[in-house]
Amino acid sequence: MKTLAIDTTGEEKSVALACDGQLLAEVSFRGDLFGEFWPHLKDFLSANRIKIKEIDCFAVNTGPGSWTGLRFGSAVVKGWAAATGRKVFGLPAAELSALALPEKTPAAALACRCDGGVNPEDLQLIYGRLLKFRKLKEV
Repeated sequence: MKTLAIDTTGEEKSVALACDGQLLAEVSFRGDLFGEFWPHLKDFLSANRIKIKEIDCFAVNTGPGSWTGLRFGSAVVKGWAAATGRKVFGLPAAELSALALPEKTPAAALACRCDGGVNPEDLQLIYGRLLKFRKLKEV
């Protein structure tokens, strides 16, 4: 299952792609959300040779965070989900912060976490510690 996750809640925005719980790629950037997000997303998808219609699940950071960033991120993944008929999941920022290590972005934690079939021991390899799973709620 391919998962595309985004985090647009803070100064640093991130996008990540995972397949079956294994992180394939991630990118983070700073700057204007409206001016920077779409070019970074286009480059990210292009570099990873993936199209939105090939994604099985979308995920988003549900906050707290910037008011505009929360709404932007939610609208983006809900739009993709509506266009493709796929599910969208959200996870609160506090849980993502607990999962993410300094060298990984919150979107990477979210992308890997979205696939409920992932073995916690596999995520321990990525994050360096064993995680407790909670089912993500659909947004």
